[in-house]
Amino acid sequence: EIRADIKKSGKFMSNTYLKAGISYHLKQDKVYSEFDTETETPSYLLLNIGLGTEFVKGDRTLCYLFLSINNLTDAAYQDHLNRLKYAPENYASGRRGVYNMGRNISLKLLVPLELKKPK
Repeated sequence: EIRADIKKSGKFMSNTYLKAGISYHLKQDKVYSEFDTETETPSYLLLNIGLGTEFVKGDRTLCYLFLSINNLTDAAYQDHLNRLKYAPENYASGRRGVYNMGRNISLKLLVPLELKKPK
């Protein structure tokens, strides 16, 4: 993962970051194949990106905003230890087993609340 942090990025933004990451999993071909116990799993590459910032006004934080995209290329993959990869053929996709999650986009907004005790 590579990450760039920017302390001040404009009049109303601070603590901004940009990140990009790669997760590469090698082919698993050393398997115990007796009695169809285990099968080989091909290699796969996952690309992930994200960004976030803090919106401020003076010394006060108004909110935080984060955007994250995992599996950017929407790669179809099965983890080697996933026991669901042995499920019967899926007639919609023509593939055997259950595949892991595809592209995942998440947006997160945090608004800090400052509660004061009445006097």
